Amino acid sequence: NRISMAKNTLMTPQDFDAEVGHDTKMQQISSVYTLYQNKLKEAEAMDFDDIIMQTVLLLRKSPEALEHYQRQFRYVLVDEFQDTNDAQAKLVSLLTDNPSNEGRPNIMAVGDDDQAIYGFQGANTSNFFDFDNKYHPKQIFLTKNYRSSEPILEFAHGVIEQGADRFCKSPSVNIDKHITAEFSVQGPLHLFFKVQA
Repeated sequence: NRISMAKNTLMTPQDFDAEVGHDTKMQQISSVYTLYQNKLKEAEAMDFDDIIMQTVLLLRKSPEALEHYQRQFRYVLVDEFQDTNDAQAKLVSLLTDNPSNEGRPNIMAVGDDDQAIYGFQGANTSNFFDFDNKYHPKQIFLTKNYRSSEPILEFAHGVIEQGADRFCKSPSVNIDKHITAEFSVQGPLHLFFKVQA
């Protein structure tokens, strides 16, 4: 949804309207975005995207609020990091840019870029590269799978290995993400595919 994507990149209705130009469809979307935000305001409500966007805008605008929350959240854990969008990454950055951290904040991100599924909602796997460049974290790789058998993992590895922009293929990372099954399954495993004509 275009409105959600706009919010995920921190575009207010005014920012969005300014970028529309003469595109009739985009002008209609801009009108809907403005109307939607006005209805939320009347109801004294926010949607999920607003919660993130408005928090980022507040922290950017108010040094006092930023300092307060940087002190409150001294330890940050981001799970499913592969599904973070630009606004969420900016929020994490604001919270961890406390000068008292001396460039080494207490932050942990958990995720796997090969499992990214929310690109259609603005998730950006380049956040993996940005995180690595910004924080230079210690990297811990899990190589055991406790849910699937070896044939399934081999099949999945063959498919995902074809991806070009994978984090593990970055020159700065260069790891083998080959995962093995912790438990073996007795007997052959057959994968069946039904193709509709």
